[in-house]
Amino acid sequence: VLASRPITVTAAQATLESPTEVEAGARITVTATGPADPGHWIGFVPAGSAPGTYRDYQRPTGPTSVVEL
Repeated sequence: VLASRPITVTAAQATLESPTEVEAGARITVTATGPADPGHWIGFVPAGSAPGTYRDYQRPTGPTSVVEL
């Protein structure tokens, strides 16, 4: 090791707001706050499904994103 430097790791703050119930087939609006990275997404995934399985998704657009699914 040529050099070392202490770093501080902090937990990310994130929230999701959405309806608690909707009718089958209805579109919903989800508001997400938190870090936004090109690999992040907000979506519907069937319970117990394999990785990469999803029904619909949107990418966050910034620290606060409002998406329709």
